[in-house]
Amino acid sequence: MKARNDPNYDKLFKVRPFIDSVKAETEPEKYNSVDELIIPFKGRSSLKQYVKNKPHKWGIKVFAHAGTSGIVYDFEIYRGKER
Repeated sequence: MKARNDPNYDKLFKVRPFIDSVKAETEPEKYNSVDELIIPFKGRSSLKQYVKNKPHKWGIKVFAHAGTSGIVYDFEIYRGKER
């Protein structure tokens, strides 16, 4: 575990192996898009964001790379403003 003031500190270090195993390892489709998703969450977390234009205003923000079929090929959980 790295110290919080370390530039390589990862807020998601406990779940990083799971996140890496969930990401799809298939060939992306011809047409793709990048979208912002909100995973609804009302608990306490430093990852929680407020986005007023979303149906679920409070939650964890995720940027997803998806194909036209709706399959998510890659995603990144927003961890806050980088230093």
